[in-house]
Amino acid sequence: MDKNMPSLQLVKMFRSSWQRYRVWMVMAIAMGLGGWAGWQWVQSQQESQNLANHPAHNPLSLPSNLPLPLGSNGAMDNNPPSPPAPQMAAPQFRLEQTFSGIGNSINSLALSPDNTSLITVSDYSKAVTWDLSRICQDKECQTPQQVLPMYSLWVYDVAINSSGDLAVGGSWNVVKVWDLVNSNVVRNIQVHFGSVYKVLLGAKTDTLVTGSSDQTVKVWDLETGKLKQTLAGHNSPVQALAMSADEKLLASGATNGGIKVWNLEQNCFPESCKESLLTLGGHEKQVMALGITADGRSLVSASADQTVKIWDLQTGKLIHDIAAHTGSVLAIALSPDGNFFASASTDQTIKLWEVSTGAFLGNLSSHSEAVHSLAFSKDGKLLISGGSDRRINVWRRES
Repeated sequence: MDKNMPSLQLVKMFRSSWQRYRVWMVMAIAMGLGGWAGWQWVQSQQESQNLANHPAHNPLSLPSNLPLPLGSNGAMDNNPPSPPAPQMAAPQFRLEQTFSGIGNSINSLALSPDNTSLITVSDYSKAVTWDLSRICQDKECQTPQQVLPMYSLWVYDVAINSSGDLAVGGSWNVVKVWDLVNSNVVRNIQVHFGSVYKVLLGAKTDTLVTGSSDQTVKVWDLETGKLKQTLAGHNSPVQALAMSADEKLLASGATNGGIKVWNLEQNCFPESCKESLLTLGGHEKQVMALGITADGRSLVSASADQTVKIWDLQTGKLIHDIAAHTGSVLAIALSPDGNFFASASTDQTIKLWEVSTGAFLGNLSSHSEAVHSLAFSKDGKLLISGGSDRRINVWRRES
């Protein structure tokens, strides 16, 4: 017995040391994960604030082939031109009904192709669908149709595919793919090394495009989740995307005010594409939203510098420079016919503009806080808006 005592003691000491080591190891892992989660939370908070409040850094200089915006030479423009007269009759919209009750700001929204349902995403894991066919008491509905699973604190953007059975949502570095029929998550695509600010789905194909705080744009096959190409020409976070109807052109906008136009028919995978067709400079602050007209000839850009600009996609020239709002312009939506567009701002208003002239067509006022998102129905009869007042307004065109 005595001879075995040292061996037993060594075994006990080893077990005791191993147990203490395991405890310390678990504590270290837990502290590391906690620190990482805290860092991610702080980063997302800062990035969320940057989207609407922070001035742009390192703004791009204007290319030589672009006309200077009014007053951009540093001097006060004492004789601004008269506002252009519109060539079209101003479209009239009436507020048809309102959805509310989710308790958080509406970051983004998307309409189903048949205009029967709507999906909205908000902070703190809120992704919900609404039944547009419901007519609620006092024209205000407070109960969503369904709540989709979303395991993330911030959801920045959402899009619905052309068949209406799938939706995608952008969050930290993951894109969630939902089955809208069964209300479940069918795929998580680990897409970026930063927050996914913008998601875009092709109208004809299963092409998914994502823009991120990691300064890249990525093109994916939605059905397989495979990466097709990476567009790496920006040097600041990308938070605005627009694709032409034929899916040949893609525009991306960044927080330094720069815009790039890409040829999606180029094949540069697995290499990163760095050469864009056009580089457009002129916005003094971050580009918040982009839209390409139905004919693919014009690009509309909206910025935190309170302006909306209309560009010729054939030449890259600035056609119209519109002092659109008294606050940051957060969203735009182009009418399906391409004749006019809506812009939304932190000044709580929605304004309508003619594409061909840049003329002001009308003003829609119903939100009590900043308006973050806009979407037209495919037939152009509905305009949906969502904002910080946690309300989703449905506007119907009367003419």
